[in-house]
Amino acid sequence: AYAAEARSDADAYASGTRAAADEHARVTAEAAAAEAKTIAEGAEATLRKAEEEAAARTRGIEQEIADLVRKRRDVVANLEQLNAEMRLAIEGPGERDLGLPKRVEEAAAPAPAGRDTEIAEGEEETVVSRAVGRPDRVPDAEAAADAAAEPAPDAGPDASGPAQTEPGAAGGADTEPDAAERDRRRRSVESVDPPTEDTKLTELL
Repeated sequence: AYAAEARSDADAYASGTRAAADEHARVTAEAAAAEAKTIAEGAEATLRKAEEEAAARTRGIEQEIADLVRKRRDVVANLEQLNAEMRLAIEGPGERDLGLPKRVEEAAAPAPAGRDTEIAEGEEETVVSRAVGRPDRVPDAEAAADAAAEPAPDAGPDASGPAQTEPGAAGGADTEPDAAERDRRRRSVESVDPPTEDTKLTELL
């Protein structure tokens, strides 16, 4: 009887211990499962957030790339239009396409290097000639001045020099040879060429 009672007490103790262990295991498993679930949910939330941020960044980069491509196309189109306009301006209709007269084409053609020098020299000569007064009579005026400097054929050896006066002549008679000499020079110059600026200067001399 004692053995049966001891065995019954041992079985009861074992059953209680097993039940307590099972309960502790169940509670621990539930807590671990809840913690694991919380960690998994947090990880999934972080992953979803990272995916959303990555997708947003990807969309932003794609939008920037699309904007750059559009700007590049606009720049290329502007360059092509500018190139076409420049080509039209350079290779546009010229004097041959317009059918201009030959004299206009010759005037539009670039002048040779020597021609500019000749034109400049001709302009300088014209300016100098106009400063004298009569550009078409400059050589004649120089010839008239040379003729005036030479003595007249019909004059005596002392005609070109100062007039000689007699010792007893009056003071008014000294000016008469000079006046006659000037009159002779004027007639000599007028016989060569009409009066010009140079001949007037010669008369004053």
